[in-house]
Amino acid sequence: MDDDTKLRDAMHRAAAAVILQGSRSVDKHGECVYRGTEGRKCAVGHMIADEHYYADLEGRPSHNSEVRAAASASLGVGVLSLQQINELQFLQEWHDDVGDGEGIRSSVRHTTESFADWKLRTLPYFIDRALVERLVREGRANG
Repeated sequence: MDDDTKLRDAMHRAAAAVILQGSRSVDKHGECVYRGTEGRKCAVGHMIADEHYYADLEGRPSHNSEVRAAASASLGVGVLSLQQINELQFLQEWHDDVGDGEGIRSSVRHTTESFADWKLRTLPYFIDRALVERLVREGRANG
């Protein structure tokens, strides 16, 4: 599998994993983090293996060289292209911009749309919704 295919596969699995975990990955202050409470991870956090994660990555954007290096090493891919870096950033923003609980309801004008429905509806343009839906149905976000 070439590097682009590996990264694309990892992004789809990360999107499915965020949906399956049911809410964003946040710290005790409600800030989005790569590794959050109750074992949750953000979208890019799902692409960073435990052996490449370290606490100093927190607070750094996904386009930061250390975050990119941790994700690249975890996925076994080379240097990321500008397009791939931008896509990681879009995926991270997708994770960060969608709240949970009351945050979802207020951001969609008091609808009762579920976290999963909201996430699926707002997937970044480069993510194949049908593939993510299948991964979620099958519970196969990782591996």
